Amino acid sequence: MKTIPALKERYQPYFDIGAAVTPAVLIQRGELVRTQFSSLTAENQMKPEPIHPQPEQWRFADADAIAAFARDNGLHLRGHTLVWHAQTPRWFFDGADRDTLLSRVRGHMQTMFSRYAKDVIAWDVVNEAVEDKTSAVLRDSLYHQIIGDDLVVQSFAMARQLLPDGYFVYNDYNELVPEKRTKILTVLDALNSAGHLADAVGMQCHWNIRDLDLDELRRSLDLYAAKGVHIQITELDLSLYGSEDKTVHDAATPENLALQAELYGRIFAIFRQYHEVIDSVTFWGVTDEESWLKNFPVPGRGYNKPLLFGADGQPKECFWHVAEF
Repeated sequence: MKTIPALKERYQPYFDIGAAVTPAVLIQRGELVRTQFSSLTAENQMKPEPIHPQPEQWRFADADAIAAFARDNGLHLRGHTLVWHAQTPRWFFDGADRDTLLSRVRGHMQTMFSRYAKDVIAWDVVNEAVEDKTSAVLRDSLYHQIIGDDLVVQSFAMARQLLPDGYFVYNDYNELVPEKRTKILTVLDALNSAGHLADAVGMQCHWNIRDLDLDELRRSLDLYAAKGVHIQITELDLSLYGSEDKTVHDAATPENLALQAELYGRIFAIFRQYHEVIDSVTFWGVTDEESWLKNFPVPGRGYNKPLLFGADGQPKECFWHVAEF
């Protein structure tokens, strides 16, 4: 039987290899996780709504379990996420003016830093604040409506004040799309002008085998790095469905899986070339069985197989294109 190499060892000279996990995944896939990955991200358990559902209520158990697993196994941990328009409890916004909301965000950050700063090596301070459906730069979220156009700068400045030595990331999706990329670059400019508040930009990289433009990937890496920040690949997967395909069918054909494997190999070849600015590459899940894409954008898509490991925990063809170079 062919020996399965450890991704974290193969990529140790380049960058961290991470996975988004839940406590249940760590119970079921713990050996695979500790063997293959050097970094973890809580899939949902450190987001504001799950961990801080009421002003005086905190639910730390799940996040604590992930932090403990990382600590016990010598793995890095990413903190995801502090300010996000989704999965934030309604009480953050109820009756809030600018100062009230900023105070609530500060209190939330302070507790998160106090409990997890010893474990977390990078924080996604603001997630998905950039608009991608209109010409506006920032999304018309409740955060933006109440705090204003300096939402991102205020959030990062607050984080920097509370945790001066923290490593802070602005994280977003559709990061290769030129129109949205320009807006993300504008946000990075604002953070630089306010005192180089961001250490890295997080490129989520929810891609698919039909639409991925590797020239735009290179161009994006160059443009982001030119802003003086590092880059973290934060939520990587490679769907077998095109972005406009909302149907449910068996996309896991031999042809599609072969194309996926080839693309994964080419993607990681580019990542390795940019290892001086890329800190980490995190997959959004451990195996196909746990992938969020089974039910997005439509339910019942168990046919989608976007990750390196199959539901049986065994490496797929795409794994070998990433691991062997």
